[in-house]
Parts: sequence; C-alpha cells; structure tokens
Amino acid sequence: MLKTLTRALLFCSILAIKLPDAPHPQTLTLGHIIHRKAVMRQNIRKIQTREEKELSAKLIDAKMAELLRDKDAQSVDSKVIRDFAGHDYVVARYGELGYGILNVANDDVVEIAPFSPLPFDWASDDVRYVPWVGYYEKKDGRFFDARSKEEISDDGLLDLEEESVRFVNQSIVDKNAAVFTEPIRQSSSKPKDINISNSDDRINVLVYADHEVPNSWYFKRNYDQYPKNPGNICGYVSASLLLAYNEIFKSTGYFSRAEASKYIEPYEGILRSNGWDGVPILADSFPWKMWGEGIGESVPSTICSAIDSFLSAKGKNYDIYKYYWEFSTITDPIKDGVPAAYFGSMKKDQNSEKRINHVVTVYGYYDDGRLLCHYGWDGFSQVVMSQLGAFSLGGVVAIYNKSSHLHNRYFSDRVTKKNYCGCGVLMEC
Repeated sequence: MLKTLTRALLFCSILAIKLPDAPHPQTLTLGHIIHRKAVMRQNIRKIQTREEKELSAKLIDAKMAELLRDKDAQSVDSKVIRDFAGHDYVVARYGELGYGILNVANDDVVEIAPFSPLPFDWASDDVRYVPWVGYYEKKDGRFFDARSKEEISDDGLLDLEEESVRFVNQSIVDKNAAVFTEPIRQSSSKPKDINISNSDDRINVLVYADHEVPNSWYFKRNYDQYPKNPGNICGYVSASLLLAYNEIFKSTGYFSRAEASKYIEPYEGILRSNGWDGVPILADSFPWKMWGEGIGESVPSTICSAIDSFLSAKGKNYDIYKYYWEFSTITDPIKDGVPAAYFGSMKKDQNSEKRINHVVTVYGYYDDGRLLCHYGWDGFSQVVMSQLGAFSLGGVVAIYNKSSHLHNRYFSDRVTKKNYCGCGVLMEC
C-alpha cells in the first residue's frame, strides 16, 4: 500500500542549485532577486488537487502506523501550509494530540509527533513552516512566531526565506542521493497495536526508536517537568535536561546536595516495566539561577562553558563531546548510550556571520536516519524528525560521565512507599 501511495506522489528528480550569498536586504540587486526566484521556481512543487492532499495525508498515516505499530492510524483532517519561499507542506492531525508534516518537495515525512498538540492554530488562514526552525502565523499583515507570539522582523523574514530555499534544495539532494536508506524497524518485544484514538494510550504509551540511550523513558515521559523555554533559551533547557539525566541516572553529585534539594523534586509514582510513570521535577528557575537572568540564544561553545561552570569544584569526572559549527553526526553519542543536545544553525542577518539556532535533545535514532528527540516544549517530548535537508551547519554537545555511580533517592513507590535510585536500586535508608 505504501509503495503504491509513494508511486502516486513521485516526481522527477530536481537538481538543487546553490544560491549565492545574499547581500543586505537594503542592497539586494535585481540580478540576485531574479536568480533567487528562478531557483525557487525550479524546486517548487505545489499540491494541485484535493486528491493529492489526501494522498499526502495517507503517506503520513502510513508513517504514523509504522512508528506506533497501529494498523488503523488514520488522520482526522489535513491541510496545506507552506514555507516562506512558496514550497508546500501537508499537515495531518489526529485529534487534540498527534500530527505529522510531509515535505511535498520529496514526499518525506519531515516531522511527526504522535502525542503532541499542534504547534500552531489550525484555524489560522496563513501558516508558514520552516523545518527544524519553527511555525509562524500571519495576523494583520505581519508574521508572528506561533509559539512565542513575537513578531518577525523584515530581516527575519528574509532569513526564513533563505532557510526555506536551502532546506528544500538540500532535502531533494539528500533524497536523490539516498542518504538514509534503511527502513524503520521495530523490535518484536516493543508494545504493539497502539490505538492512537485512545486518549490513555496517547498519553502513556511510548514511541520506540531502533537505537536509544539507557533510561530514555526519562525524556519521553518528561512532558513538562523541566525548565520552561520562553522563546530563546533552548540551549540552556537542553543543558538542564542533560545535567539532570546524569545526576539522576549516572552518578549523583552533578548537583550539590543544596542544589538537588532546591531544584529537583523526587518523583512519587508507579514503577512500570518500561520505567516509572513520571519523572522528578527540575525547577523552572534552575537555568536562570545557575547562569544568570541574562541568558538567551546560545551556541555549542556557550553551553559547554555553562556546563563546565556548573560542575566546577564538584569533583565529577566527565568529558564533553562537542562539535562546533561543522555538520557532525548526532548519532555518535547515542551509539555510546549518551543523550545529546543538537544545535541547528541559520543566518541571523544577511550581512554578517551571526547565526540563530534551535536546540533539541536527541535520545534515539532510527535506522533510516530519523531522530527521536525532546523538543524542549511542553508536550513535545517524543518528536521524530527526518534528517533529510537538516541544517548544513550545526553542533553537538553531550556529557560523558566517567565518575563511578553514586546512589540517591529520586523515586518513591506510591504504594509501598519504598525509595529507589534512578538506577533501580532500592534505597534502604
């Protein structure tokens, strides 16, 4: 069935042409504008009919069913949105929770989140989307970030247009080059026959990747028990998650006793076969208190320094895996059983080398190259992203614990009232 649908949506291979560097918006030449529009037209593929939109939604349904082992995964509605260069994307939604987004340019399901709310207003007449960057809505002639509600400047719109073109061009190149060819495969020991129309399943069931770090359920069930991101501290949110993960599961002491008492609230709940049914709370105030009220956008070097400063004088033995501004495989730390912050990068302004970034926490990957990540937003703890067209520049930061394991009581059984370490050991005192 999937092959038939794919054939129905196949299109001729298109060679991506690299755009020349754009001058400042106020000095754009006519030649550059003509060249830019010509390149856009070559790679633009539009949804022409309702039938084509519905076929695109079925491709998303097939991928959702594949991820969740639900043969009856079926979206309840779909719509066409586009990026800032006119490329179409099809969004399928599955009710109050669950959505997927298809890149029409190469028929790749670029983003799928089985248990997350829509990241934009479905009723909005003009929604724009740039993969790995964000979602935007038009109101009163201006564009706003759909989550932070901040208005996008004219320069920002040009940046988003450039990234829109780059992403689609690169996604086509990646697809034609068969960068990732292995299909998603699920272990027969994983849960099957998930009914995504059942609200309990949609809240409690976990998504499984082919390769995951130990205790990956900590990220999956961490729906909102971590510092909130008001719009531009995603790097510090990811760093907070990585530090808490090491403190809870690797070796206590990453947080001093005073810090742990103040910022981490142990979890009382039920231990299941696939982990506890919840996670300890990491206080919203943690990044601001640790790194100052002025924190904001960050790059890998910024976050490495923040981690080092937090751990200074604590005697912990650790290494930081890092790549700065060269595209590197995010799967390397995951193969070592270590979660990692993945930084994507796009230009911040047209006439400088400054860059703006989004940071997610990756804790699993599939054999076809997709990444299972925590997006740093409430309810977006199990998001699957395609690497086709991903950022050409980026960075990776991961904490490799080398300290011996030390126990601490971060979990308590609600029924027996017994206390447990994150590693599962019963704490007698």
